[in-house]
Amino acid sequence: MKDNNNRILKSHQRRQLVISVTQKLLTARNATETLNISERQFRRLIRQFRLKGILNTPPRCPWNGITEKVRTEIVKIKKENPSRSNQHIAELLQQRIKIKLYRETVRRTLINQDCYEKTKTKRRVFRNMEKKITHCGQMVQFDVCEGAWLKGYRRVYLIAFIDAYSRYIVGWKWVDTNNAWNNISVLRSVALKYGVPEIFYTDNASFYKVIRHNDSAYQKHKPEDEYETTMQRIILDLGSVMVNHKPYQPQGKGRIERFFRFMQDRFIKEHTAENLEELNKQFKVWVKWYNTKHIIRTIECSPKDRFNPKEFKPVPKDLNLEKVFSYQYTRKVDKYNSFSFEGISYLIDSKNCKHFNGCLVACWIQLYVRPKTIIAYHQNRRIQKFKRLFKKS
Repeated sequence: MKDNNNRILKSHQRRQLVISVTQKLLTARNATETLNISERQFRRLIRQFRLKGILNTPPRCPWNGITEKVRTEIVKIKKENPSRSNQHIAELLQQRIKIKLYRETVRRTLINQDCYEKTKTKRRVFRNMEKKITHCGQMVQFDVCEGAWLKGYRRVYLIAFIDAYSRYIVGWKWVDTNNAWNNISVLRSVALKYGVPEIFYTDNASFYKVIRHNDSAYQKHKPEDEYETTMQRIILDLGSVMVNHKPYQPQGKGRIERFFRFMQDRFIKEHTAENLEELNKQFKVWVKWYNTKHIIRTIECSPKDRFNPKEFKPVPKDLNLEKVFSYQYTRKVDKYNSFSFEGISYLIDSKNCKHFNGCLVACWIQLYVRPKTIIAYHQNRRIQKFKRLFKKS
C-alpha cells in the first residue's frame, strides 16, 4: 500500500509541477531539481501529459524555431535575387528585421518552402596558416580576378591586394587589360599609402616571374640564371620579397581567392555600373563596407578591427620612386646625340648635357619607361624627359 501511495503522490507531484511550469509559475530548472531528473526527462513528461490531454495549453515554439514573419521574409529575400547565398540572406535579415539566424536555418527554411537549389562543390582540406601569420604587414596576397561582368566589355579584371592577417583590402583597381603596368600602378598605391609588407605572395603569371626557359623561341633563360621580372625587381627595391605559390595550386593564396569568391557572390550580382568608371566608384563604396562592416567568420571581426598599418615597413626615404616604378632599359647614344627606342628616334637636347660637355655621343644611358613618358639618366643624373611615341600601324 505504501509503495502504491508513493507512486500516486509522485504522479500528482509531477503533474502539478508540469502545470506550474507551463503556466510560467515555475522555471523548468526548479522543477527538475525538485523531481531530481534531467531537463530532457522533464520535456518528455510535458509531451506525455500533452498527448494524454492533461495539458490544454498549445505546444510552444521550439527554442530554435522561427516565426511565420521571418519565414516569409527569407523567401522574399531569396525571390528578390535567386543567386543570393544562405549566408547573404542571413546577413540581410539581420539588417532588415534585426534577427540573427545561422545560414543552416535559412537553408532548412528554403528547403521546406521549395525555394532551395543545391549546388555541388568539392571540398578539400588544407593546412591552416592562421597561427603562422601573427601580425599585419607580414604577408600581402595579390592576384587578378577576371570575368564578363560588364556590358560592352569582353572582359574586366580586378587587381586586388589583401593583408593576410586582417583580410583588409589595401589596394584594388578594375581595369580592362591585365598587364604588368596595371599591376605595378596598384602596387605603387599600396606602398605609398600603407608601406611595404615582409612578403608579397602571388601566383605564377609571366609578369610576376619568369616561366619561359629553353622552350621559348625568343628567350633562352635557364632556371638557374639570375633573371628577374620588373615586378620582382620593384619588390626587391622596396625591401620586400615576392613568393609564388606552387604551380596549379591557387589554394596557397586562399585568402585572396576567398575574397574573390565573396566579391562575385555579393558585388558582381548586384552592381549597376555601365562602364569602368562607374564600376570603380561602386566598388569603392563596397570595399569600404567590406573593410569596416563585414564580419569574417574565421576571425570573428571586421578587417578594420584587426588592421594596423603601423606594422608595415615604411618605404625607404632615399629611394627614387621615379626610377623604381618604371621599366628599365639601356641604350647607346648615336653620333647625332640621339637614341632609338621601339623603332623611334629621340633627340637629346644639348642644353641638358652641360655636365657632359654638351654631348653624350657613344655613351650608354639608362631609360626609365612608363606608358606615356621616357626619362633618360646617365651616371645617376637626370638628363631629359621625353613623351613616349608609338609607331602608327
